[in-house]
Amino acid sequence: MAIIKIKAEARVDIALAIDLCPVEISGIGEVVFEDGIRHITETILIPQKCFYEYTTFDWEAFLRYSAELNKRRMATRSLLGTSTKRLWWHSHVWGQAEFSSKDEAYIEQVDRDALLPFDPWFISIVGNKHGVLTTRLDVFRPKSARTTEYTRLPLSDGPYTREMLRDLYYARLPRMKSLIEEMVTISADAPRSSWELDEFSSREEKT
Repeated sequence: MAIIKIKAEARVDIALAIDLCPVEISGIGEVVFEDGIRHITETILIPQKCFYEYTTFDWEAFLRYSAELNKRRMATRSLLGTSTKRLWWHSHVWGQAEFSSKDEAYIEQVDRDALLPFDPWFISIVGNKHGVLTTRLDVFRPKSARTTEYTRLPLSDGPYTREMLRDLYYARLPRMKSLIEEMVTISADAPRSSWELDEFSSREEKT
């Protein structure tokens, strides 16, 4: 059985992005595979155009963005899937935290575009504003033995109390709000929503 864990900061950042954005939003993430455990260490928000029912993930835009970051020496980021960029996360707003046919197509594109030349595995997360996350691991090759496994997503650091997670949530809120305002373009036909947040509630993982 696959074991996937996530740093508290990365988990909170996903929750913040989903809570703050009134429409669907997506990003990628760093994953370190060590001693049989896949550790999600960081989430990354990239430029995107978002709609109520879906968010566009533009692979070419991501590659341009990654190259520009390297050019400016703002970050040393490899291409998605080539080393540690093994996570794609996104929201379904208030909808079910289940992978749609469009989501399946994105995951297939990762393999089809040869973005996993080394060890062909990839993690995907879908969440919603109810606090539900669904996490899956896809192992693409060999084709005859491809597997998709759903798993829980415990924290890799801590232990954290609910109060500690709430404090971390609000401490990181201004940063995520700024990133969304910078990176996300909301379609004109998407419904408007305020940035107001309800009290941080406990999160649950779907298996």
